[in-house]
Amino acid sequence: MSSRAFDRYYHLYVECELQDMVESAAREDGFAIRRDSEKSTGGSTKWLRTVATGWEADNWWIEGEVGSF
Repeated sequence: MSSRAFDRYYHLYVECELQDMVESAAREDGFAIRRDSEKSTGGSTKWLRTVATGWEADNWWIEGEVGSF
């Protein structure tokens, strides 16, 4: 019986890093980023809004909402 070794790689996000990455990917996909106070998305029909972010179990999480007009 042979033994096998597996490498594991981890990345712990710093504050705002995960949100910035999600918003950047959304923009590349044609989404407008909405803020709570905004009524218009600037002509885009798809939008993303960050609902909440937080720190849990030694890492950051993000909750988002997407929609279209």
